[in-house]
Amino acid sequence: RIWEITFSAPKEAVIDRVDQLLPSIVLIAGLLATLLLSGVLYTLSLSRNRALTLAAQMTKDLRETEERFRVIAENASDLILLIDPQGRRIYANPAYSRLLGNKKDLVGSDAFSEIHPEDKEQVEKEFFDTVRDGQNRDVEFRFLLPGGEVRWIESHRSAVFDSQGRVAHIVAVARDVTERRRQDEALRARDVQLQEAQALANLGSWEWDVGTNSRRWSDQLARIFGLRHDQVPSTFDGFYPLVHPEDRERTAKIANEALRSGSEYENQFRIVRPDGVVRTVHNQARVDRDESGRPVRIIGVCQDITERKLAEEQVRASQERFRMMVENVRDYAIYILDMSGYVTSWNLGAERIEGYRAEEIIGKHYSCFFPPDHAARGDPGMQLQFASIQGRYESEGWRVRKNGSQFWAHVIVTPLLDETGKPRGFSEITHDITERKRAEEDLHSYADRLKVTSRRLVEVQEAERRLLARELHDRVGQNLTALGINLSIVASGLPAGSKPELAGRLEECGALVEGTVDAMRNVMAELRPHALDDYGLPAALRSLATGFSRRTGIRVAFEGDAPAADLPKPVDLAMFRIAQEALNNVAKHSNAQRVEIAIRRANGLATLSVRDDGVGFDPKRIERSNREAGWGLLIMRERAEAVGAQFSLKAGPHAGVQVLVEYHVQSGGVA
Repeated sequence: RIWEITFSAPKEAVIDRVDQLLPSIVLIAGLLATLLLSGVLYTLSLSRNRALTLAAQMTKDLRETEERFRVIAENASDLILLIDPQGRRIYANPAYSRLLGNKKDLVGSDAFSEIHPEDKEQVEKEFFDTVRDGQNRDVEFRFLLPGGEVRWIESHRSAVFDSQGRVAHIVAVARDVTERRRQDEALRARDVQLQEAQALANLGSWEWDVGTNSRRWSDQLARIFGLRHDQVPSTFDGFYPLVHPEDRERTAKIANEALRSGSEYENQFRIVRPDGVVRTVHNQARVDRDESGRPVRIIGVCQDITERKLAEEQVRASQERFRMMVENVRDYAIYILDMSGYVTSWNLGAERIEGYRAEEIIGKHYSCFFPPDHAARGDPGMQLQFASIQGRYESEGWRVRKNGSQFWAHVIVTPLLDETGKPRGFSEITHDITERKRAEEDLHSYADRLKVTSRRLVEVQEAERRLLARELHDRVGQNLTALGINLSIVASGLPAGSKPELAGRLEECGALVEGTVDAMRNVMAELRPHALDDYGLPAALRSLATGFSRRTGIRVAFEGDAPAADLPKPVDLAMFRIAQEALNNVAKHSNAQRVEIAIRRANGLATLSVRDDGVGFDPKRIERSNREAGWGLLIMRERAEAVGAQFSLKAGPHAGVQVLVEYHVQSGGVA
């Protein structure tokens, strides 16, 4: 709606009216201006008061903030440091001072003085880079404390700018991370140890997150499967194509059953590597469930047992071959006993030797193989106990067959151990050596008879020597003496004018007779030494040594105890003959310069020693079975053994020879 108002008036009337109202208008305008100025002045006064109040409050808040910052800085465990652009400390909190041993006068000092020399250059470079570009930086370095201790520090540095945008100072907030680094190093070391242990055991670990269907493998597990890291399947189902086709369904079934109801499971299966190699692994896993019983994770380990499986197969094959061999051996009785001595296995050899069939003897005590008196005195239990303690029992003795006949057996009892080393029974091997025993007894009997015969031969030989010496003395000796006397009478009865040739002949004949008599006496002394009969063995040996040295020019040293009158005469004679033969060997073979003869008595043992410094010989020649051994050595040994003495000989190339005879006086022979 539009309203139109029309007003008309004369111009003079309007001007007059304005002139009338102008003073009032001016007065009213002045009043309004005064009121406006008063309002403005009042408003300015109120604003000033509010500004002063606000400034006071801001100053109070700033002081409270500064106090809170000071309290935080003073009580913080972190290290707080304010540094000027030249690298001098402006402020350091107490934690920083405590780390440096409550060091004083930190303000104004070099901020890099405590940094390890090996890290100082890099830390200074990082600091001045921050001063130059104003970028915040994190740095890790070592402090070398006054006491020589090294601490690792992790520091964050921030630049603070002035009003012109230049870096005024650097705030460094640091933390001592020495213990954390030690823990990290320990964790890394344990991780390395775990990896090494897995590598040594050829064992790898894996983990499957059921919710995300993601699977994580250890490095060793990837190596076991012959995979690179980028080839490791990321899901659980991606693992099954690596399983041998013949084992795949069974492996998946075991895992699914464990997911449904189980908590742990283990299985063995074959895998096929990318290069086609087939390996056997043993897997052991655990299923973790949440509070509602739903599976959330499966963790497990896999071990490559290919070599172990091959070894087990070889052992099984070896055991089978051994079982077949044992069961078919006929010359040895081989059977197994439990810990109490009851028979648990029986071979054909045992059936042939003992006379029992397997069904007759298994379950019975093996004491039935012993003679009744041996079983009654506890021999069966003693043998098992000895085998348990010593690890083996071996003996020979009488055993009884099923029919009651006895045989001489060689028995070996060995304890059997299980995988933990605990005894689980015994194995016994019995060999019938009756024929060998009889042969040995016959051999011993023959040896005894041979020894008696040898002793008798020595006695006969000595009797012949005595007879021959007596005949030489009584007949030849007397005749030679008479001949010598007659030659002397003839020589003394020749006329003075006789031919000189005849006198020379007679003198030469007398000398020959005397030489023959001396040679005969030497022969008689060797055949029957009168010094041995009259003065004993030491005197006879001394006389022998003197005569040998005079004949050969070889020096002989003799050492002997008082006359050994309590030695049997056969022993004296045997030792004398052995020494005599040893000297003959020295003269023939040794090229010696010196010989030592000694006869001693100590602790009931009489010892004869003949040692030379000659060229010696190969010790193998002294073996009695060696056909190259000299008859002299064999005769010396037999002479010693004939009287119950022990003969030994020490020899070597360029080491001389020692003949040693030992006789135990108290026992009447070799002990």
